[in-house]
Amino acid sequence: MQLKILCFRWQSEGFPRPREKLKWPWLDHVNIGAFAEFKIRSFSEGMKRRLSLAKTILIRPKVLLMDEPYSSLDEPGMNLMNQFIKNVTQQGTTVLMTTHNRSKTAEVAHRAGSLFQGQFKNLEIQELVGANELF
Repeated sequence: MQLKILCFRWQSEGFPRPREKLKWPWLDHVNIGAFAEFKIRSFSEGMKRRLSLAKTILIRPKVLLMDEPYSSLDEPGMNLMNQFIKNVTQQGTTVLMTTHNRSKTAEVAHRAGSLFQGQFKNLEIQELVGANELF
């Protein structure tokens, strides 16, 4: 079922239907290739996040908005997320994320800021990790 959704997404972006052997790298890249024939409703939240990453790999957006990208992920999943973020930014995608996980964000951030009670503050990347109080 999941491969049909990925193929549909690929085709909706104007690309031709991929050949069978091209399907696995999308899923293997985010470590869910072994679950290709499973129903998405049986996926854990972390697996659903990984499926979302696979979809993003297909369309290569110029700007990627990520809301709490580390939630529902274990440590290997968070590391995979950071590797994914590094890869897409190296390919020219701008990533804008909201998160409470400052230490993981500091590993991939180029710029940072914090919003608190209507105030926005630009931060140095080192401030993300070390500061208990940002305001």
